[in-house]
Amino acid sequence: MAEIQVSSFPKSLGCKAGVVLNPATPVSAIEYVIEDVDLILVMSVNPGFGGQGFINSQVKKIAQIRALCDEKGVNPWIEVRLWRHTRKRFTTYFSFHLRCP
Repeated sequence: MAEIQVSSFPKSLGCKAGVVLNPATPVSAIEYVIEDVDLILVMSVNPGFGGQGFINSQVKKIAQIRALCDEKGVNPWIEVRLWRHTRKRFTTYFSFHLRCP
């Protein structure tokens, strides 16, 4: 239960709480805190290595996160950082799947 206490700590100070999913981290890792977070950042590349291209498996992960949010009745901000050349490929997909405040 320590993980849940950590996720509620920022809110107890009047701050917003968020989680970050690296490409290899499954969506199931945030199921237990999805109702407590205000932001979910989906890393579209592995952190720490420059010049990488978008990891396409993250598109499926974003859809899974959106489905989980719908199932739980929550609507956190879901953010994915995309470079300009990648944005054009996914604009339609993201605008359909992400309902952000």
